[in-house]
Amino acid sequence: MADISFDLALRGYDRVQVDALVAEVESAFRSGDPELFAAARRRLEAAELAVSLRGYDPRQVDRYVASAKKELAAGSGEGSSPMVTRDFDTTLRGYDRAQVDAAVRTADDALASGDPFKLAAARDLLRSSTFALRWGGYDRAQVDAVISVLTAGLDGR
Repeated sequence: MADISFDLALRGYDRVQVDALVAEVESAFRSGDPELFAAARRRLEAAELAVSLRGYDPRQVDRYVASAKKELAAGSGEGSSPMVTRDFDTTLRGYDRAQVDAAVRTADDALASGDPFKLAAARDLLRSSTFALRWGGYDRAQVDAVISVLTAGLDGR
């Protein structure tokens, strides 16, 4: 599974708070438990992240939180669609778009087929993926969030 990471910024969100929030959300994704999904979503909605001198980029964290809320709602039966949002923003330095598109397409195809061998192969591909950084690539936090959700889906959770 891809690690969730955010760029550092002056006047960014407190890193300890964000790391704890992300850990709770990722734990819920891994569990596949709708009750944990709902609890993590409530925690995201109630989160008031402090700003520190050197913290995580607020735009990246806000995008991750918005994406995670949507995916947690879908996983807990509250959302309108279980599909993962693939509308990635481009950033100055982000993940290679072609590599991300290929990995996500492979996961989507495996999920659509339901074939256990394709599911396992796609899950292993996502877990071992290390995307190259490119100028004008996809936002890393958004991609990491989608990869996390897809991996959980491929695990059958």
